[in-house]
Parts: sequence; C-alpha cells; structure tokens
Amino acid sequence: MDSLRVLLKELIQKVCGKTSNRTFCVETLESDPRTPLAYNLASLARIAIELSIANVSHTQALIASKLRSGDTTDPDVKHTLKWCVNWYTEVITLLRSAVMALEVDIKSAHQNIYAAGEYMGYCESNMDYHGVLDSWILTGNQCSDYLLDIED
Repeated sequence: MDSLRVLLKELIQKVCGKTSNRTFCVETLESDPRTPLAYNLASLARIAIELSIANVSHTQALIASKLRSGDTTDPDVKHTLKWCVNWYTEVITLLRSAVMALEVDIKSAHQNIYAAGEYMGYCESNMDYHGVLDSWILTGNQCSDYLLDIED
C-alpha cells in the first residue's frame, strides 16, 4: 500500500510540475478524496477538470447574483453580466465534454479545455472594460486556470 501512495505522489508531482502554480495544483489534488483512486494522468486530469467545473459554476452563480442584485442600472454593464453568465454556461459544457473525451480523444479534451479558458478570459476582459471585474472573479478564474494547466 505504501508503494502505491509513493507512486501516486510521484504522479501528482509529475503532473503538477508542468503547471504554472505547482504548489496550488499539488495541494488541491492531494486534498481531494478522489485522488487516492487516480491511476494515471487522465484520472488526475478528470479530477482537476471536475474541480474546475465546480469552481466555474460557483463563479457563474456569483456573476448571476451580481446581475440580479440591481446594483447597476448601466445597460452596458447588465449586458456584459448577462453575456458572461451565458459564456460560463458554455465553459461548463466544454469542460464536461473534456471530461468525457479524456479516455478516448485527449486532443479533443485539450481543445475543449483551451476554448473554455479563452471564454473565461473573454468574460474577464469584458468585465474589466466595463469596470465590474471583482477580485473573486479573478481568483475563481485563476484557480481554474491553475487546474486546467495540467493538460498543457
């Protein structure tokens, strides 16, 4: 059993060594209860993508809450928030597709992950342009980016 833990730890180190924030990646994967069952890159990537889906869903809910709060009457800001809620729906769809593709078509999974990251970036840029980019969105996107780096 100890040799399996050592192998898993080595796999996590190897996978996270390719990311832009190795420490975040290692700590996140090691803290997930599914990780001890991981046996290869695809299974660790699945965990990372599923964690990102949860994170993106939370960020989307925060954006939707900001839209519903009525704090803004600016039609451009409202449009941007609505646009971002819709883009985050697409991000979630892309990430779910990536999970399904992991075992059969890693290239397709990677393309979906790349597109999801681009869409999050578009939303972030538009929110920044309209002055509604909050630190929680930046943090949420950054956490997802760190986890999705595994595929690069």
